[in-house]
Amino acid sequence: MSNTDSAYPKLIEIETISSCNAACVMCAHATTTRPKTVMDADLYAKIIDEIASFENMPFVSLHGIGEPLLDKRLEDRIRYARSRGIPSVSVLTNGSLLTPERGRSLADAGMSYLGVSLDTMRPDLFERTRVNLRFETVVNNIKAFFEMRRKHAPALGIGLSYVRPEHADDNDEKFFFECWEEYLERLDSISITSRHNFAGKAEASFVSTNNKCNKIFDTMNIRADGTVPLCCVDSENAYILGNVCNNSIIDIFNSKVIKKVRSIHSEGRRGNMILCGGCTVPEAMSAWRVVVSPIAAGESAFKQEDYATALSMWQRPALRGNSEAQYGMGILFEHGLSVAKDYTIAADWYRRAAESGHIEAQFNLGSMLEEGQGVGRDYVESAKWYLLAASQGNAAAQCNLAGLYERGQGVSRDMEQALLWITRAISGLSMGEERNAASAVQDRLAKSMSPERVATLMSQARS
Repeated sequence: MSNTDSAYPKLIEIETISSCNAACVMCAHATTTRPKTVMDADLYAKIIDEIASFENMPFVSLHGIGEPLLDKRLEDRIRYARSRGIPSVSVLTNGSLLTPERGRSLADAGMSYLGVSLDTMRPDLFERTRVNLRFETVVNNIKAFFEMRRKHAPALGIGLSYVRPEHADDNDEKFFFECWEEYLERLDSISITSRHNFAGKAEASFVSTNNKCNKIFDTMNIRADGTVPLCCVDSENAYILGNVCNNSIIDIFNSKVIKKVRSIHSEGRRGNMILCGGCTVPEAMSAWRVVVSPIAAGESAFKQEDYATALSMWQRPALRGNSEAQYGMGILFEHGLSVAKDYTIAADWYRRAAESGHIEAQFNLGSMLEEGQGVGRDYVESAKWYLLAASQGNAAAQCNLAGLYERGQGVSRDMEQALLWITRAISGLSMGEERNAASAVQDRLAKSMSPERVATLMSQARS
């Protein structure tokens, strides 16, 4: 089959280990008769190498009907996938084995997202549902992982699941969110849904309909032995589409068998299939929603010019010390968006964020100190904050720091340092007026030095 005519999966879930340390009441793992096994390293490499060759790179998630953290090679697998250019490698865990040491190890390996199936903040319900797991252990592990991420892996996203218990009211869901709200950063979320029946193998909150299941259109599941079942809840591999040991991912995903199944679903005849007919995954997914962090919600509102909502989203996390929210509060007060314009308050928010390492806040604080907006003009302090932001690649800070060196404000006058920083800034500026202005400064500074010295400094700036 020609790859140019083929569909590609958007998500590939790879079960690297089929064992689990829990016996959750809503999961088919406790009753499955499939052998418990660990994926062979060569087979895993074959899968990743094929994915890396795709024209349309899918997301990769290392989980199946098992607990991924039981896999002692998990970090090596993550590391290999990232080395082959896979942009997103996630792991879905029950959290019981997510010790601080293991969490740091996974982050260091290059894991881009961690999902934790927590489901409730009621200890009694948790331990009745997630048999063999301790509520306190899991919650403490998650909190420690959030803290580790904040310090060492800020680009790593975290997702928590909330599965609405039977007879729960809105207060239960609200309580779950309130327990975790303060931990959520921009990339984090809480997914909310009700329980599905694992294709008839567990109790559920829904009745099956003939609605099509989107999972068979965009997701591929690969078991630890290479078998590709129909979907994630086909725990006994009742419908085998192929095996990646001797078939390509693309051929399996575009096989006549799966195309026939997709047609049945699209025609509203899902109920005619033994596995799919009694499954409530599509119904659960239709009720599934994601609550993003207040940081992300505030950013979305800000982009839509709904500044009052941005303010309400950012205020609480800013007071708790979130640097992204503090930076947002500074923007609102500096420009008078849904609040009275107040440079003093803006500078205070910028300073809080800057002290936590927020690069844009460091630049904005440096600018306010240079101009004397909301704070007393202080070129020395301005240069300090510009330098912090400039050293991390902020082009605007590099331009302004070059200006301070050229004029000798807050730093000793130094044309060579000025040329170094303006040259670094130019490489980070898009074509346009700002880059043209920076180039003009570069030319002016270069005229005060010998061509040989200019060449040396420019080479140094670009290294």
